[in-house]
Amino acid sequence: MKVNLVCSSRNEKVLIEIFKSRQISLDKSATISFVERGHSTPESGVSVLFNYFELNDLIDFMDSFQVSATKNHKLELLTGKKDNSFEVIKPDMICFFMSDGNYVYCQTEVQRLEINKKLYELESSYADMGFIRINKSHVVNILKVNEIVPWFGGRLLLSFKGIKDEIPVSRHYVSGFKEFLGL
Repeated sequence: MKVNLVCSSRNEKVLIEIFKSRQISLDKSATISFVERGHSTPESGVSVLFNYFELNDLIDFMDSFQVSATKNHKLELLTGKKDNSFEVIKPDMICFFMSDGNYVYCQTEVQRLEINKKLYELESSYADMGFIRINKSHVVNILKVNEIVPWFGGRLLLSFKGIKDEIPVSRHYVSGFKEFLGL
């Protein structure tokens, strides 16, 4: 794994050793940044703020993150089928999974591919990666949701970046969805 480190020069050597001991390499162009409190966060990607004086919390976080990544190592790629060809897909490319009859599909920003898994399997396997069930036939990648709009009957309507589909969060799943987002 590669991360960007933004910290003071006096703390840099210690932090580099902590990262190296966990097989985490440093790369200024990485999409995940660890930023010491008081320093500017990069404009893009995900930033994890930490306080150098609470270094144990940072170490605990990195260790739990590494365990989670190791646990999900086999889940990093999916194989999708379109017509008679197969394509390898990373979960971060997927906007949502949907079931239609006996088939399950994944929708990326570009195409819809058939997946040879059950929706409930995908829901539990990818929950730690930001996927959440929103109705009987959809599991969405919350990181691909562009807009959440209150809809009639206490439901919510989700729109996605680059896709025309809008998907409702059913009343049964609204409270869990809001809890997931911290609303």
